[in-house]
Amino acid sequence: MLIGTDLEPVFSDDTFFLALIDQETDTSACTHTDVLEVNGMTVDWTTRLLYWTDARRRTIEVSDYDGNRRTLSVEGLLAPRGIVVDPVGG
Repeated sequence: MLIGTDLEPVFSDDTFFLALIDQETDTSACTHTDVLEVNGMTVDWTTRLLYWTDARRRTIEVSDYDGNRRTLSVEGLLAPRGIVVDPVGG
């Protein structure tokens, strides 16, 4: 599985295109607005959730593979960069 995002906004100043490429299910892509600077991204394949850090908004957010169910997980962080999940260990 491969995930990625553009370093620069694609559609406007606060919109990023996130792509998820999976050999078994082809390519899934979603667009999120109100995203300023994605620095870290990870996937929990057991729950099919995508997590990312936004350094300028100082948040960690989560959505499903289609970009739905977007949730603010953590806010007020100093400088969130990398992120990792452990789907097996919890």
